[in-house]
Amino acid sequence: MLTTVNQQQFSPVQAMDYAAYFEWVRELAGNKATSDADASESHIQYTHLNERRIARLNKTLRVEEGLFANLHALPAMEWMVLSESWCGDAAQNLPAINIVAEHLHIPLTIVPRDENPEIMEAFLTNGSRAIPKLIIFDRASGDVLATWGPRPAPAQQLVMDAKAQQVPSETYNLALQQWYNTDKSLTLQKELAALLKGLI
Repeated sequence: MLTTVNQQQFSPVQAMDYAAYFEWVRELAGNKATSDADASESHIQYTHLNERRIARLNKTLRVEEGLFANLHALPAMEWMVLSESWCGDAAQNLPAINIVAEHLHIPLTIVPRDENPEIMEAFLTNGSRAIPKLIIFDRASGDVLATWGPRPAPAQQLVMDAKAQQVPSETYNLALQQWYNTDKSLTLQKELAALLKGLI
């Protein structure tokens, strides 16, 4: 068990499966809106961009099946991801998380971060409310088995190095996007496979 926090402590608000999440993002984008309560113009633009990213990735991503072979002894589990429509890392990573969950027949629920502060506060990353955040629960006990997020390790290092060097966010966000485009979710899938193998 990873932490004393248990799934049964939470009553997620606006919980969605992946298809409903994508429709939610699509509806927000179509209405020139965002999941951000402040409805900032930048987040509206990011939501519109993310809808297109998710749609593209839904069509092009494929599971690297060899990475997920020999996982028959996995405990029964459920995945929950904290996300928001405007989050670029969520748009890049959620489609891959979804196809892995589907491949392994693992239930996946997505919940908005800002509507679920008690869940987010229980799963901070170095004190930050970083998303997307994947939480893996044991289906029987509700115990937390593992977490992942907010981005693959090389991408996280890219961002941390850029911030340490005070690189403007517009600059490192472009580099981050280029990294995602080149990687095509392979690193994320490798990290998820390693995480799951550690649970057997």
